[in-house]
Amino acid sequence: MASVWCTVVTGAELNVAVATNFAATLRVLAPEFERATGDSLNISVASSGKLSTQIIHGAPYDVLLSADSEHPQRLIDTN
Repeated sequence: MASVWCTVVTGAELNVAVATNFAATLRVLAPEFERATGDSLNISVASSGKLSTQIIHGAPYDVLLSADSEHPQRLIDTN
């Protein structure tokens, strides 16, 4: 017999790194996301290159919204 346990976590604080060109859109979407999920977003805005460099050096982002695929690939390649 198999069983599955799930835990729903609400009220989390998510650190979101967002490329400058998408920041205005995220700021429009964020309040509805926060209302719908109960989570809060801590938004950091910079260039994709700067954000990916911060992540490589240990910045604690949960999500990266990059302006391109090059910088996320760099993160994958450097593990």
